Amino acid sequence: ATLTVRADWFGYKSIGDNVVLWNTSGDQGYPLLNYEYMCGDEDPRLSDKPSKKRKKNRCIVSKRCAAEQTDRWMLVNSTTGTLFLNESVPTEAPGVTGLGTLSDQRGSAGGLCELSVQYLKAEGFPGQASNSRVYELTLDFTALAPRPWTSFSYRTQHIAVTIGERAPPLYLEAPEGELLKPERFSIACSESPSEDAFSFDITTGAATLGLYHGFTLDPVTGAIRIEPSVDMTSFFDKLTTTETLRQVTLDCAVIGHYVFNPREANPWVATALKIVLRDDSCWVNTTAWFRDIAGDIQIEATSEADCRSACRNVSNCTHFTWNSTVGECVFPRVRCDAGASSCEEVAAIEKVTDCGDRKTCFYLNYTDNWDYSGEYCPQVDSGFNGIAYQRVSVTPEDTLWLAPFDSHRDANCSAGQYLLRRTDAQKDFQEKFSAVAEFNGEVIACLDFGGDLSSLVLVR
Repeated sequence: ATLTVRADWFGYKSIGDNVVLWNTSGDQGYPLLNYEYMCGDEDPRLSDKPSKKRKKNRCIVSKRCAAEQTDRWMLVNSTTGTLFLNESVPTEAPGVTGLGTLSDQRGSAGGLCELSVQYLKAEGFPGQASNSRVYELTLDFTALAPRPWTSFSYRTQHIAVTIGERAPPLYLEAPEGELLKPERFSIACSESPSEDAFSFDITTGAATLGLYHGFTLDPVTGAIRIEPSVDMTSFFDKLTTTETLRQVTLDCAVIGHYVFNPREANPWVATALKIVLRDDSCWVNTTAWFRDIAGDIQIEATSEADCRSACRNVSNCTHFTWNSTVGECVFPRVRCDAGASSCEEVAAIEKVTDCGDRKTCFYLNYTDNWDYSGEYCPQVDSGFNGIAYQRVSVTPEDTLWLAPFDSHRDANCSAGQYLLRRTDAQKDFQEKFSAVAEFNGEVIACLDFGGDLSSLVLVR
């Protein structure tokens, strides 16, 4: 293979191919490399030989760029050759092509430039006057000033998903202006309760919890698709928690990375996102009367987590008890009335299946007007604001929606409230996959439940 080596008399510290990269948040300048040797007081290579010191040569440096605007925001010191910024890089300044993601015309400014160095030798050559120009050296380079993002966001900063269900995709919302998109995205999360189980693969974008799939972040676009695996039940069974609904809260930072120079620290930008992954079953501590529990099914288990997993996987298991003293796991079978003979009151844990927020209905007692009371069931995600519930009735006039407040459309209520409104068959629109929902019926009331309704429904 042929090895091609390129050498110049002068140069600037670059990211390759003579590309001078400017950090528009504030650079101190780029000194001209090899300047001291060519134009300094002495030859650095002879610093240990004082007798070899020479008189100072002189250099005059100038520059010109193909883009006139580049010549305005980037100047050169004619004596030392140091490049420096004269002003902040204007947002409308033109860019260059052929440099991959760095040369995005909408997010970078720059231009092709030529540096000229007139080299004047102190003693001159024979027959030539001192300080006369010996020759002119030129250096071609590219000036590049990216304009990175200063922020970005998603439609929501909080989303909760039950295992086995799929949330609508979260698409990144870029900041306004002609700015350069990050080269790649990653995510870092802390867990609560902490199990040190979160992991993210920067290559595939797969995020796992206890080796079970939780969600995927596209490393190129930053889009997030949350679809926790049903197999994550094993992880939930082992969680150290006494909550009725077992869940893990991930406090995350989605990070946009720039890779301007792999040999140096590069800028980055981040946004906060809270992701809650929930179990699909609830486990309620209760007391109930059972007949002859001593003769009921006993399961081999070494921990409460094993006992819970066994009950989860048996369809006719409604309750389980765990005696940590003797290591005994029992599934009580036959319920009976309180105080009945051959029955005993047992402290047990009750299994409630289909406990997901997108499957659980609730009964609303609206005391101001009983006509609006009834069973409301989840129907659609309301544009990432939360779940919209519907009370289905015999007639369309009595079919009602209970939807979270949307600041973009709703002026009747306040943030955090839910709007109870009638159905408008002509104007209402729901599309479940993309989480687009519009409700245009008459607003009946503004209800405040003191928090996220879907979370409150599951807890109670």
